[in-house]
Amino acid sequence: MTIDQLESDLKARKFKPIYLLHGDEPFFLDQAEELFDQYVLQDHEKSFNLTLAYGKDVDARQIKDSCSRFPMMAEYQLIIVREAQDMKDLAELAPYATNPVPSTILVLVHK
Repeated sequence: MTIDQLESDLKARKFKPIYLLHGDEPFFLDQAEELFDQYVLQDHEKSFNLTLAYGKDVDARQIKDSCSRFPMMAEYQLIIVREAQDMKDLAELAPYATNPVPSTILVLVHK
């Protein structure tokens, strides 16, 4: 998927439950991450429904627990894991990927 396709889908509010942003150019990954911040939640929804985490600071259990919550006064919650490659147990998110919560959008930024 190109960044233009991603932006088009997000503008149209055609969300997938899980996104893996991966590539060699950190600039484009950061640009794609900004699109989620821009289009998924409105500003007044972000304080309760936006979670930013860094891979070295979280584990799979914490991410799964966050994903299992329901959004507060919004249709979706957005969870962004920056530097997901630093998660020691990233593979343990695989069971969540088979049955994701529809109201959660999980974005893993893997540089």
